[in-house]
Amino acid sequence: MQELERVNPDLEKLKSHFQFPNGSLIEYDVNAPKDKWVIKRVDEITMDSAYDSWPLIDGEF
Repeated sequence: MQELERVNPDLEKLKSHFQFPNGSLIEYDVNAPKDKWVIKRVDEITMDSAYDSWPLIDGEF
C-alpha cells in the first residue's frame, strides 16, 4: 500500500490517472457517459470506449 501511495501522491490526479509501481499507467474518465467505458488509455495506448461494439466472449471456459 505504501508503494501505491508513493507513486500516486496527488489525490487530485487520482481522479483521472492511476500509476502502478511497475510503471504502468491507466488514464480514465469517471464522468464518462453511461454507455462508455471509463478507461481512456493504458500505457499511452488509446482504448475503445464504445464497449457495446466489442465482440462477445468466444471460446471454452
